[in-house]
Amino acid sequence: MSRFTQKISWGGALAAALVIVGAPGLAMADPASTDTYVNNVVVNPTQILKSSSPVAVTYTYGASDQKSSVVSFDIPTPLVYNPDSIKLSADNMVAGSLQIVLDGRAYDTDTDQSTWDGSFYRVSYQTVPAAGAHEYPSTLYFETSRLAANVVMADLPVTVLNDGVAVDTKHLSVKIPGTKPSVINTSVDNGKYATGSGEVAAALEAGLPLSLSYNEKQGIGTIDLMNANQNIIRTSINAAMMSDTVDPTGVRFDATLPFENTVFKADKPVMAATASGLMFAIQKVDLTQPNYPNIPGLTYVSNKFTEVGGSYGDPLNDYEVRISVDPTTQQTHVEYYVASLPRDSKLFMVYNQKVESIPANTTGYPEFIGETSVTWDQQDASTVSRIGTWQTPYNISAASVDTLKSVDKTEIEPGAALTYSFDFTATKDNTTFWVSDTVDSQIPLKAETLVSTNSKCVPTVTAATNLLRIDCADLLVGEHVTVSAGVDTSAAVDGDTFANTYYLGTDLGYLKGNEVSTNVVAAVVPPIVTPTPTPTPTTPTTPNTENPTATPEPTTGSTGGEAKAPAGLAHTGANDSIAIALGTGLMLIGAAAMMYRRKSVAFNS
Repeated sequence: MSRFTQKISWGGALAAALVIVGAPGLAMADPASTDTYVNNVVVNPTQILKSSSPVAVTYTYGASDQKSSVVSFDIPTPLVYNPDSIKLSADNMVAGSLQIVLDGRAYDTDTDQSTWDGSFYRVSYQTVPAAGAHEYPSTLYFETSRLAANVVMADLPVTVLNDGVAVDTKHLSVKIPGTKPSVINTSVDNGKYATGSGEVAAALEAGLPLSLSYNEKQGIGTIDLMNANQNIIRTSINAAMMSDTVDPTGVRFDATLPFENTVFKADKPVMAATASGLMFAIQKVDLTQPNYPNIPGLTYVSNKFTEVGGSYGDPLNDYEVRISVDPTTQQTHVEYYVASLPRDSKLFMVYNQKVESIPANTTGYPEFIGETSVTWDQQDASTVSRIGTWQTPYNISAASVDTLKSVDKTEIEPGAALTYSFDFTATKDNTTFWVSDTVDSQIPLKAETLVSTNSKCVPTVTAATNLLRIDCADLLVGEHVTVSAGVDTSAAVDGDTFANTYYLGTDLGYLKGNEVSTNVVAAVVPPIVTPTPTPTPTTPTTPNTENPTATPEPTTGSTGGEAKAPAGLAHTGANDSIAIALGTGLMLIGAAAMMYRRKSVAFNS
């Protein structure tokens, strides 16, 4: 067989020439005798039981003072879905040096089945020389091909090389079980999670309140938040399972995309597509055999379908398809109608989904739940005709940037200013990442308050979903950026608590960030207290001795036949009884003084 080498570049040329070694299993180098080494290689998993399974190769790279080398991996093509599924997390990688080279041809899931022809992907990168002896724990990620049911392969070698010399080889096996035919099925092409994993448990729990079931082998997997070309969704309806004797008629199909997801027109469609990027194909089944096995080969029928407008749920004619948004749920739908479907056929629809923003959640996962259903004239009420998909981004354990979210107040009154801030510090060169933060709709983001201290980080606000998005590119090691955004709290009420987190995404996956919280309290207004008047002290009026004939001031009080109070007391507002008592007291004092005077005169005489 003639062989060729196809180069797929992820950056510039390598600083050192790459030696292409096609045959795995070469003599192993002795790490102790070299200035650089790769050891502690672990591959997980080593047995592939699902198509598009995520695989991680962890290893340690070491070097002495100012030494570097080219680290390479040879991966058999059945283990690689496509080059975009290969990710490398290595802090000592020279920026732009990562290369992916296909030696031979890509694995064909439809025709190769359980056969590997020896083709492989060579993944290589140059390391950075550093002072002193040093080691770097690193990880290579990739996803396996969309392997068909009943595919079995053994001893697929993954070889690790250092400067072109093989240092370790790990062997993987493939055993994809058969599947029973069903009326409807939906498959996510991205990585599938292992049975018993936390993701599968979360998917099953999420489906319970929706009465939604999943194909655990195909419908539960990952989603790429940045590259919609990776997010291929395959749906199929099996006419042989829809009717025992006749071609099913009146077939109406409805695919509901996850919230905040839309249909994306792939850059390179896998087959002929409609104007919006929808792809349709027919595969024949053998009605004479148990379980109706697939007959190899697909017939593309995208050109038979016509895209039409209208509102969600409007009637469709034969071979018409519509992409619309349900005004009630605001979710995107893909609907199509076929008047009659040959019973010996399976009808596939393939589309790409794009994540417009990450929905807020409370379960610890940013979950994307889709639903697919089909109805037809011969439908039996007991037939399962509805199935779901559950996806979450691939969760990474480390990123190339340190992040921290903060809020300037933990307690506010309604209408008070409130600002969220993000602090980013790059931990390696050429750091590129994004942040997605969906803020509570009760406190809308204020786009006019966005501030970034570095032009490499650009914040934007999507008002419809109250989403803050920050895109950062090409940060250097140690470079620091602060991004802040204010919110309008005028609609907040006493007792509200606004807890908020965010997601940080890189080309490897996502991390969930720290949470901040602010409580709302009612403004405290002190009560208005009316001051009590202080009484003015009163002083008796001194009689006018210098002018005894002066006219006395008028008096106030009763005008009846009662005694009149002295004018001085009346002017203070004192009551009559007090005035009378005081007057009587003065009279007694005067009488006593006269008696004292008389006694004194008598004594002296």
